[in-house]
Amino acid sequence: MNDIAWRMAVIDPDTEGRSFAQRAFEDRGWVVQSFDGGAEAVAACRQKPFDVVLLDLGITDVDGLDVLRDLREACVDTEVIVVTSHVSLDSAIRALELDAYAYIAKPVEISDLVRSVENAQDKIALQRLNSELIEHLCRNQAELERAIEEATRELARANARLQEMAVRDGLTNLYNRRYFDERLGDEVSRSKRYGSRLTLVLLDIDHFKAHNDAYGHLRGDDALITLAQVLQDNVRRNDVVARFGGEEFAILLIEATEDHVATVCERIRSAVESTAFMGHTPSHSVSLTVSLGYASCPTDTSDMAGLIESADEALYAAKASGRNCIRSYAGGRLIDPLVGTDAAG
Repeated sequence: MNDIAWRMAVIDPDTEGRSFAQRAFEDRGWVVQSFDGGAEAVAACRQKPFDVVLLDLGITDVDGLDVLRDLREACVDTEVIVVTSHVSLDSAIRALELDAYAYIAKPVEISDLVRSVENAQDKIALQRLNSELIEHLCRNQAELERAIEEATRELARANARLQEMAVRDGLTNLYNRRYFDERLGDEVSRSKRYGSRLTLVLLDIDHFKAHNDAYGHLRGDDALITLAQVLQDNVRRNDVVARFGGEEFAILLIEATEDHVATVCERIRSAVESTAFMGHTPSHSVSLTVSLGYASCPTDTSDMAGLIESADEALYAAKASGRNCIRSYAGGRLIDPLVGTDAAG
């Protein structure tokens, strides 16, 4: 399997975008075929399946989500990564429902794109290993019980790795957006059913682009990893922490009181502010801050989309209020939860 070149299709109406992706992955040993439309790409995949497809939903010859559906039906072992500037919550949910491996918004750092492709590559390799192990068992039904038990254990380990890879962000090891959206939907339904409180916290690193420009994207990656650990250290075991996208993170605080939510948010804000992040060298430390916004259901909203929109509005209010602060969407009012007054800005 290692002697066979990995095959990729890039479906993107933008000539520059296609060329950029093609060069990047050909330099990494992939055989890459590019298409400006979806119909031709689906036909090519039916003839000889690709391992990975990078799909921009902005193609014009057919609907991008229809292309995703056709690819998944025609080439069941092909992993499709949606990389698009046509971003919306609805298209993200629909893409994941159609079994896209990942949904990435443009512009995207090449390191993030390569990491997502490598994770898909690992998943494919593990699935092929599963298939080989199953075929081996079928050909050798008369094997000793010990050999069968060992193969079963290997399958269990491979499947456990697949399940973990499917829900984790490759850089921070937090939960990924796909898992978070599924979990958020489940928790919102549970909140409706039992009337329990559910709080969504969105937080964003302040001036992160300037940090990357000053210290480079590798130090930016280090900052994201450090921040992820800070978040995990300051929530309960049953809370859910995820990388929401880029430098934005999301936390689900389950059955937490308003006082507890405000306390956790302030604890995180303060912990980040006092954390030494790596600068140009390990001995050179720099400071970063975060802005946080949150909303709760069923008190502020009753559905998943409304909860995200309300928390996002609170986050923008925190940014507008000078950053490095917290804002709460409280029944339609944007307030500073630490003092209980309407937010300025």
